[in-house]
Amino acid sequence: MSDDVFHSWCKKELRRLLKYPLVDEVLSYAESRQTAAEVESYLFKTLGRTPPARRFVEEFLGHWRPPPRPPSQLEEDDLMEPLLRPSAEELVLFKKGGKSEAHSQNSTTGNKEPPPGFGLDKRTVSPGPKGGG
Repeated sequence: MSDDVFHSWCKKELRRLLKYPLVDEVLSYAESRQTAAEVESYLFKTLGRTPPARRFVEEFLGHWRPPPRPPSQLEEDDLMEPLLRPSAEELVLFKKGGKSEAHSQNSTTGNKEPPPGFGLDKRTVSPGPKGGG
């Protein structure tokens, strides 16, 4: 069956099976899924699991092919990849639970006061009632 004949058949069947007129949108979304399991899940949620719907899904999956992925896309799930990769130094420090030299230089070791401009000015804060009442 050619692609044109298949699309015509899909639209005709979807008009018959759907209770709303979004045939093109349903077909487009189903065709854009990356795996047969995604297509099947979507179509069953959309069409139900009646015998006519099952026949449509089976026939659709027999002709469906996943869309080509761009070469730059990873084969594994892209959501599992971190957006930023830590440097080798950061990984070593993370595993040791340490801080980098740059971080140590910026810290206020031994100073219990927050750095200037951080928090409230002591002169503007009321000490509250004495005696912890």
